[in-house]
Amino acid sequence: MFVETDNLPHLWGMDTRQKEMREYKALPRGRYHLCTNGWQEGKLFNNVGQFRYGMCTMAIVAAQFDVDIISFELMPNHIHAIIEATGETCLAVFLFIRHRINMKLKEDGYPLLPEEYWFVLKPIPDDNALQQLLIYLARNAYEKNMAIPGGYPWGSSYLFFSRVSDFIQGTSVEQMKQSDVRRIVGSKCQLPGSWEIHPELGVLPRSFVKTDVVR
Repeated sequence: MFVETDNLPHLWGMDTRQKEMREYKALPRGRYHLCTNGWQEGKLFNNVGQFRYGMCTMAIVAAQFDVDIISFELMPNHIHAIIEATGETCLAVFLFIRHRINMKLKEDGYPLLPEEYWFVLKPIPDDNALQQLLIYLARNAYEKNMAIPGGYPWGSSYLFFSRVSDFIQGTSVEQMKQSDVRRIVGSKCQLPGSWEIHPELGVLPRSFVKTDVVR
């Protein structure tokens, strides 16, 4: 697992970044909105294969970290996630996601994320704020003219705002060859046998997102 939280100050050498890291690490377990920087010079996800890899990355986060994923959306140049965890775990999750994205960009011949690529972590104070944020994430792709309402498959909002998701079927991990799981997921991480994998969409979010919280 890629969690080099203590080495980051040496990587950037920036007082403000070190201060943010200390603040994030001190945050207790709670619900947070994790939003990565908007990368204006390039894209985190350039094609279906990279989006699928991103979906699998979020599944690995749910499987390997002490975190509950409530909602997430993979936009071409940034990521939104609503998660329940400690601030230190949120930091580790960001570093893991960043590492995985860079691995895929390098493999596919795209420019890597800048070394200073960072994120913002904001506490979600109550259920009303959570509700408003869920709506914002669900509308994000639509408001950017990337999809019809409820029609953006690269995230968990598809579960709740599109009945089409009810008809998308995957194959359970326990029914697949481990070699096929590793090929699609891009990792040797052991996923629960009941989780479903779709050949184009990756690990289906209903396998690991806390749907009860959203509903």
